Amino acid sequence: MRRVLYLHLMSLILLVGWLVGAGGPILAEETRWDSGPELVLEPVLAKTSFRETPNGERSAITGSFPNLGAFAILEPGISTRYNCIAHSLGIHSRWVNPRTGPASNPFSYMDRLYAVRGYRRLPRVDFRLQAGVQKLALYATVDNGRIREITHAAVQERDGTWTSKLGKLPLIRHRIPQDLNGSSYGRPVATYTRIQQMAKMATETPDDVWQTLQESLQGFSLTPPKD
Repeated sequence: MRRVLYLHLMSLILLVGWLVGAGGPILAEETRWDSGPELVLEPVLAKTSFRETPNGERSAITGSFPNLGAFAILEPGISTRYNCIAHSLGIHSRWVNPRTGPASNPFSYMDRLYAVRGYRRLPRVDFRLQAGVQKLALYATVDNGRIREITHAAVQERDGTWTSKLGKLPLIRHRIPQDLNGSSYGRPVATYTRIQQMAKMATETPDDVWQTLQESLQGFSLTPPKD
């Protein structure tokens, strides 16, 4: 009975996610940088200490992301326990490398993966904070207006700030997705959304979530880089 209720719940999440934002390919040149109204920095950012961390993570972060303004390190330390894609899926004990689809539909694999969690990609990027809507920003390097490689995902929090697990570097909170623009991740090229109330209804454990993703993860690399 519990299994049947769970399947019904997931079907409802997928249906509502489809209504929130239809999928379909987008072209990088059509991207609209819409971050919505100016945000008041959440206290954890406003009171961020800029002193170096014992292991030098702050210098490593600012060196890799020169456009990054105020940010807070939420989990200090170098770790391969999980990465940005796993974080965007609500998993913090696994590593999931992003996967780029063919040139005709570079988002195809990420669309499939996020659909399992109730997310649908919007026709255009939209980083505004909207009540009851949970958003992800997907990044990629772009060459002559075409997606070259998908690189990163960030999660919008309830206060409108964003969290990113920066590879082996720490999990951070930052103000807007464009904070991470640059040679490391390229730029945000897509927004995925789902209804936040539906997200709260999901009561799965991390292991349950991981099991539901197994089919959609076929073909993804689950190993941290060695360098």
